[in-house]
Amino acid sequence: MSTMTNAKGKSSQISNYGKKIHPEREVKTVLQQPKRVFISSLIIIFIAIVLNTIGAHFNAQNHFLKNVINNQTSELPITLDEVDSSSKNGYSFLVNNGDNNTDSLPLQEEGNSHQVNFESQKDKSDVNAAEEKVIYSFLATTEQDIDQLSIYEQPCSPTGYRYESSIGSAPETCGITFTDHLLDQDQVNKLRTMAAKYIELFGETTTTNRESLNLQWINLHTLFRKAPKKSLLSDDEYELLINASVAAKSVTSMAFGIPEDRLFFTTVCQFTRYEPVAAFSEFRHIDKVRSPELIVTSILWLSTVDVDFEGGRLEFLNGPGDEKFNPYLIEPKKGRYAAWTSSHENPHGVHELYNGERLALIFAFTANPKFGHSTIESLRTWATLKKPSFYY
Repeated sequence: MSTMTNAKGKSSQISNYGKKIHPEREVKTVLQQPKRVFISSLIIIFIAIVLNTIGAHFNAQNHFLKNVINNQTSELPITLDEVDSSSKNGYSFLVNNGDNNTDSLPLQEEGNSHQVNFESQKDKSDVNAAEEKVIYSFLATTEQDIDQLSIYEQPCSPTGYRYESSIGSAPETCGITFTDHLLDQDQVNKLRTMAAKYIELFGETTTTNRESLNLQWINLHTLFRKAPKKSLLSDDEYELLINASVAAKSVTSMAFGIPEDRLFFTTVCQFTRYEPVAAFSEFRHIDKVRSPELIVTSILWLSTVDVDFEGGRLEFLNGPGDEKFNPYLIEPKKGRYAAWTSSHENPHGVHELYNGERLALIFAFTANPKFGHSTIESLRTWATLKKPSFYY
């Protein structure tokens, strides 16, 4: 430091860095520091008290809620498996998802009522007590044997099939069709074995779509491309896939009034496997909104609910009643085939899967020949090209 006198005769100190240092300001600053420290300490103590109070409040609330849920769920004595089959065939029952305001949850069939509570194998401590009761109606249950082709008709979306109408391929009837006799049980069992084997070998998954977190699949075009390299996919297996595809296309054409030569298999023809790997995330959707080229989506189940897995029922939001988006369920059953027109008349989703695995074979159809193949043989020919164009 050095001292110099300015023009008015006052002296001040100059630091080595050329800054003036005023002694009277330094004294004032030093005196202010304890006040700032004290005020800062008070603010920190106040914030800590507030956060501690909030935390204690939430802990008490969560403890109370857990006790309420445990008390309620301990009173659920009857499971869905205990309901006699005659009381469930195609009729409504009431599901309690944690709200136990009513003493009984009735299943109704032609005026007869049965008291029942739906109890899954999921830990009841995970049930949200605030969820409301939902009434489910069934298009098809596992106890039913649907030996003929059934259809639940819905008005076709007035704007959903503009392209198809322009080429004369729009569905004459829209809705949902289903049957338990697309193939015989021996063929279904062989397809089930194929699904398990090839998904295990070549299964794909993704986290980009919410509904795919618990899903693995193998597209048929991928199977056709990869299997020969490992000397897999026998002639009998290939022939079985052809038979299943022909039957599915025929039923789809018959149910919805779309000529068979106007239906084409998209590349979304695949074996699928649902498992409860990650936390469930509900994904209700409309197929044609996600994939505009679709006209009909279909599924052949290769496993049965309450036998091979728990949960995982297919839910459509076009059930009977005055309210919009009433749920209408189809229970997966090994050998059951269901198909639905892909536009706004059929919003749908899949219920949470609690355990086991849900195997299926999917066939998705388009009316646009630029985005599909007339036969599975044609799809295989395209898939085995050196550089197939992945247009869909």
